[in-house]
Amino acid sequence: MNQSHLRDKRSLITTFDVPNANYGIFAYSINDEGAVAGYYSDASGFPHGIVRNKHGNFTKIDTLGKSYGAVVLSISDGGAVAGYHTASTP
Repeated sequence: MNQSHLRDKRSLITTFDVPNANYGIFAYSINDEGAVAGYYSDASGFPHGIVRNKHGNFTKIDTLGKSYGAVVLSISDGGAVAGYHTASTP
């Protein structure tokens, strides 16, 4: 089972799963609002960027066009994300 964990200010641990995460969930950043940014790998091994808000809802972040996936590494307090994607060859 692939899971990530979130520890809040009161030391409460929340374990969460991402739908379709077959090869891991990687949480990299959390902002002051409690949103977590990271990525997961699907059954094909492709990474998909995600943001989990403080209510537990996920937003998938993918790139347009030909790509081998997206990785989100950071989220600001305003909700802006930064990361990268790997472009496929033309």
